[in-house]
Amino acid sequence: MQITKKSSLIFILFVIVILYSTGAGMVESFVNYPLWHIVGPSDVWIDYHKALGPKIILTLAIPSLLLSLVLNIWLFFNHPDNLPKWTAWACLVLLLIAVISSATIQIPIQAQLDSGYSKALVDKLIVSSFWLRDLMGLIRVVVVGYMLYRVIDQRYVGP
Repeated sequence: MQITKKSSLIFILFVIVILYSTGAGMVESFVNYPLWHIVGPSDVWIDYHKALGPKIILTLAIPSLLLSLVLNIWLFFNHPDNLPKWTAWACLVLLLIAVISSATIQIPIQAQLDSGYSKALVDKLIVSSFWLRDLMGLIRVVVVGYMLYRVIDQRYVGP
């Protein structure tokens, strides 16, 4: 399939969403979570944690998940000829690993932290988030970079 203006715009949006969600997730994991050790052992922990969770869900989790999922599925049916289908599958599998990890490991930890600070739980959150969400996001960025290279290489007309 030749890449059309519409498919170009949707592919660009896919790239932006992947980069945004990965970058925001990295800030959450490598900046926010470690700072919880400073905030945590205090009287404000429960209020802080309960106030932060919904903001992260509304600005990062839901928009990133929904947009990347919809755009990823779109790529199965509308992708440039020189974009291998395995790239869309790889992005989807990596997203699903992160989502399953969130649902079965990180969200239950977050729910426990709503009741009170625990250094052990925060440490478990940091480690599990790195291996099962952040690493999947970084690999997805590499795949998306490869996809972007293939699309740009197809369009490049030069000497």
